[in-house]
Parts: sequence; C-alpha cells; structure tokens
Amino acid sequence: MDRIEEMRKKLIDSAKRKVQQKYEEKDVHIIKSVNILEDLDPISNLLIEQLREWHCVHFPELSELAQDSDEYLKLVYHIGSRENFSEKKVSEHVNNPDRANQIAGAAEKAIGSAVDEKDLSEMKTLALNCINLRKERERLEQLGYTPE
Repeated sequence: MDRIEEMRKKLIDSAKRKVQQKYEEKDVHIIKSVNILEDLDPISNLLIEQLREWHCVHFPELSELAQDSDEYLKLVYHIGSRENFSEKKVSEHVNNPDRANQIAGAAEKAIGSAVDEKDLSEMKTLALNCINLRKERERLEQLGYTPE
C-alpha cells in the first residue's frame, strides 16, 4: 500500500510540474491578453450604451451633443448632474469652446427628469468603470497584444 501511495504522489507531482511549465510559457499570457482585448470592446460598448440610456433620462440632450464616447464618459463622471454643467466645467472636458457653450446651454433647458444622488452616484461609477476599461484596452494595445 505504501508503494502505491508513493507512486501516486510522484505522478501527482509530475502532473503539477507539467501544468506549471505549460502556464509559464509566454504564449499562454499572450493568448490570454489578446482574448481579454477582444472582449473589452463589446463589454465597454454595451456598458456605455446602458449608461447613455440611463443618463439620458436625466439629460437627454447630452447624448446627441457628446457623441464621442470618451468625451461623454468624462462629462458624466466629472460633472454628472445637468445642474452642474456650467460652461467652465464643460470646457475642462470638451476642447471646442462653442460646443462647450452649446452643451452648457442645453443643460439649462434640458427636458429630462430629476435624478437623486444615489442614482447619479451609480451613473458616475459606471462612467468611471467604462473609462477604466478603455484605459486597460489602450494599455494592452500598447504592450503589443492585438487581435489578428
């Protein structure tokens, strides 16, 4: 019985070493990174779409005025409530002064409903998560992990 147990342990140890060797190969990390990179775009796009639909209830005009997703995410995350969309604050995130003025003006006349702080906080958190996903995608791309 001892001999069988000893042989069992040796086989398990050998299998562990082979698995570790397999996971230490650089190809495994490249494949995993590329798979993540391929998944980030659809996930990010879906979350941004959901955020736009949710924030649109409060400030529907913003979605049309800030069609660039990066810009939209920054505005929602950094400013949030339409009541805070002053020209000065918008200008910090929009490079075009005329567009910043247009967005601030639209916020003053927005037809959306009021939003409570809890919901606004969740929208801002979602915007931050989307920003971080997009940054992660950029980092992976800079490292050379690109899908073929």
